[in-house]
Amino acid sequence: RPSAAAWAEALWDSLCTSVRHRLVSDVPVGVFLSGGIDSSAVTAAAVAVAPGQRFKSFSMGFEEASYDEGPFARAVAERLGTEHHQFTFTSADAAALLPRLGELLDEPLADPAFLPTVHLARHTRQSVTVALSGDGGDELLCGYPTFLAVAPVEWMSRLPAGVQETVEFVPCDVEGLLRGIVNDFEPIAAQKQQTVETKVSAEAATLVTD
Repeated sequence: RPSAAAWAEALWDSLCTSVRHRLVSDVPVGVFLSGGIDSSAVTAAAVAVAPGQRFKSFSMGFEEASYDEGPFARAVAERLGTEHHQFTFTSADAAALLPRLGELLDEPLADPAFLPTVHLARHTRQSVTVALSGDGGDELLCGYPTFLAVAPVEWMSRLPAGVQETVEFVPCDVEGLLRGIVNDFEPIAAQKQQTVETKVSAEAATLVTD
């Protein structure tokens, strides 16, 4: 059975291969960089597979300090040597976009991050035609806490039908029970995530020092 380090190595190699394929373009390519692990990993992979190219990275900042990831994005950009561009999204910008939601969306979307993303894309288009992003990382790698409930729920679904029907009539704190089961899985998930983060950080550090 492969070790966590072996899985991290395989993940990094797959990420680099995927990014390399998407860098094949006859138009300028940049990167959306928030400073989080997903977009930072994509940026690090781009620098790794194309060491002779200086990429342009783009991030969206906010006036509210609690929402602003600008400092993290700048730190990663400086570490990886990208030409970084940061823009600010304000409440006025949001109000200006709201009337156009119908034409901007193909279907209803409840994610408020859509608005600053559109704003960022408009600014980014002035410099590059294509931008890579870290979107989908949480879905692919089960980064959301709710994914931790999949394993225990799957285990419970294997119980005999009679037992499952009986459990439905047993008064208990189901939410508390599931929370306890999920908590048992969190250390394992955290350890795996830490292994991947360490691997990505090590690769980024190697890119800077080489």
